[in-house]
Amino acid sequence: LYTGDGTDSHFQYDYSTYSGLSREAEDAFALTSEQITASRLMAQGWDAVAGFSIEEITENYSTGEVGEIRIANAPVSYMGGGTGPGGVQAYARGPGTANFSGDIWIGDPAIRTFNALLNPGEIGYDTLAHEFGHSIGLKHPQDGAKNIAGASDDTNRYSIMSYGQNEIYDRNLVMVDTGGVISSKRIAPETPMVYDIDAAQYLYGTVSDTN
Repeated sequence: LYTGDGTDSHFQYDYSTYSGLSREAEDAFALTSEQITASRLMAQGWDAVAGFSIEEITENYSTGEVGEIRIANAPVSYMGGGTGPGGVQAYARGPGTANFSGDIWIGDPAIRTFNALLNPGEIGYDTLAHEFGHSIGLKHPQDGAKNIAGASDDTNRYSIMSYGQNEIYDRNLVMVDTGGVISSKRIAPETPMVYDIDAAQYLYGTVSDTN
């Protein structure tokens, strides 16, 4: 959980040889206290469902202790989709041997304002959990040759990795009455869903102490 700024030589250390490949660390800036709290809670949700253990550490380059998955804010210029609240909200590097593998980059929440909605069930919290799925190797269910694109289970009810939540067959949009004005509200997952759990356990092993 990155609490420094882009001038922190510790955070940049692993990126120094990757000119043009992964320069987010040069402009990275601190997570807010709300983002840190949400990230910790989100990580607990993933930790509970698969055969890995998530431990928060303080990086120490003198001893070589470095996080395998790091979360930081980055300017929206890295995200794509313009400089407004829409566009790409965040992205993550998948697992691997590169120094930047597994790292998660969140679009500046002052601009990508959805990223500031961090209560469980809100879209910013959902984004953190979704990107963590990428960092451990999960893809979108509509990606690749073997996918479920367009299927009735390509929704957030089955996978936090899905982008199918707004399709007509999905029921994750509920109607809200605010002073006589009817509008829709998206309900986002609070935890990894059944397909996410299945995939994570396939990759990392099962657990027997979580309902």
